[in-house]
Amino acid sequence: MKEIAKYKAIAMGIGVVLVFTLSYFLKDISSRQVEENKGLTEAKEVERVVALAPSTVEILYALELGGKVAGVSRYTTYPLEALEKPKVGGYVDVDMEALVALKPDLVILLMEQSQLEDKLKGMGIGTLKVKHMTVDGVLESVRKVAERCGVKDKGILLEQAMRQQMAEVVKVSEGKAKPKVLVSIGREVGTGKVRMLTAAGAQGIHQEMIGLAGGVNAYEGSVPFPQLNREHLIMMNPDVIIDMVPQRDLDAVGEEKLLAEWQEFGELKAVKNGQVYVLGGDQYFVPGPRLVETLKRYAEMIHGGGHE
Repeated sequence: MKEIAKYKAIAMGIGVVLVFTLSYFLKDISSRQVEENKGLTEAKEVERVVALAPSTVEILYALELGGKVAGVSRYTTYPLEALEKPKVGGYVDVDMEALVALKPDLVILLMEQSQLEDKLKGMGIGTLKVKHMTVDGVLESVRKVAERCGVKDKGILLEQAMRQQMAEVVKVSEGKAKPKVLVSIGREVGTGKVRMLTAAGAQGIHQEMIGLAGGVNAYEGSVPFPQLNREHLIMMNPDVIIDMVPQRDLDAVGEEKLLAEWQEFGELKAVKNGQVYVLGGDQYFVPGPRLVETLKRYAEMIHGGGHE
């Protein structure tokens, strides 16, 4: 009888453990389901969005979500309606007090701004990270933003349209020679000379765009965004030079003077053959929905000099 009682006690103990264990797992599963459902609910109920980069601001407006935009980056220049929205700082100097005061449901971050994610989540603010250092990253972000903001179908359509238009540009360049292309993404202007030149190097969306537009990057090193001097330029000897200039510099100096500043490099093929082009405007620096137009301009400039 003692043995039977002993085994009953053991069985009862095991039963209690099993009950608590099962209860724990059921509770865990239930909690995860609640969180998943909560996430879906939040995705559908996003009403106030803060975008911390001009590119994500442009995506929101392209998806007809301008009415949900509560705040934008100070570097935002497009569309005009976005200029009226409250500013919450720049890429790395975000004004957290101003951001929180806007009571956003969602803050859209670039991958480079990931350090803000935990801080925002700790405040109960939803976040979405997107990657804008690659063409595919930009295209995928259109769909991700749309899905998170409850307009999934619009995102799919916009992404498909962008991919189709870019594929058409790539197709036009097929079979043509691939000239060496230097893309200047920043330099000192207005001095009469080309100085402090930063080029599209081994990383970033602009070097990828060179290939899609039918050229090859004249820079062959491993630095993401190299600073080039006269010796570097002579060694590279590009066939085509695309001089990207912000709108403020284009307005201040003018295209004619910007082109004239390249004449000191008369030994370069691009200069000798008249294949230096000014690509002026803020839109060409923003990897958002207008990326397609940037690619078209690249292709026109790369093949505009008879590189058949």
